[in-house]
Amino acid sequence: MVDPMNFFEREDWAKHKPDCVCADEAPGIRLIAGVLSNGATNYYIQCVTSGKRGSAVAKSKLTEAERREADRHKINLEQSREAASRMYDDFAIQRRDAEEQRRRAWWYAYDEYLNSAEWARRRAAVLERDNRICQACLKAPAVQVHHTTYRHVFHEPLFDLVAVCIGCHDKITGLDRQGIPKEYRKALDIGAA
Repeated sequence: MVDPMNFFEREDWAKHKPDCVCADEAPGIRLIAGVLSNGATNYYIQCVTSGKRGSAVAKSKLTEAERREADRHKINLEQSREAASRMYDDFAIQRRDAEEQRRRAWWYAYDEYLNSAEWARRRAAVLERDNRICQACLKAPAVQVHHTTYRHVFHEPLFDLVAVCIGCHDKITGLDRQGIPKEYRKALDIGAA
């Protein structure tokens, strides 16, 4: 069997190594042969832990024995790319599903909170503090309470809450969902009757 370390002793192999932490040590890497779709073979350094490949190594830099050893670890690059693409797609789907699950759990908890005695207490205190006047237009009767931030939701201090009328609350919530920064809302006439 060929000592695969010969290449690593002769060459500046670091420029070809895979982009992973586990490939920092030569014993954790090997030479592999990658077959291209046209049948040509390229040689690479591959991390034996992560499976990541580095950049191609010139065939002329390898001895015949090293090429034979790399050929023992031959991979079809097209199939490898397809497998990596499928793995990435699967990961993206799992990530999206997990995010959707977190979003649903948050909204469920938030809906439960809005039906709690604690929220009723905070809401009543804010409406009373603001004299039941909409703090956006300062004209209409306030019947709802708006979160100015969700940073402290479920444990928010009263200064994170403001009394608003239904019309202003709908406008503010619409702008929040569109991502319009609060500093530009005045120009958009929030609070106008």
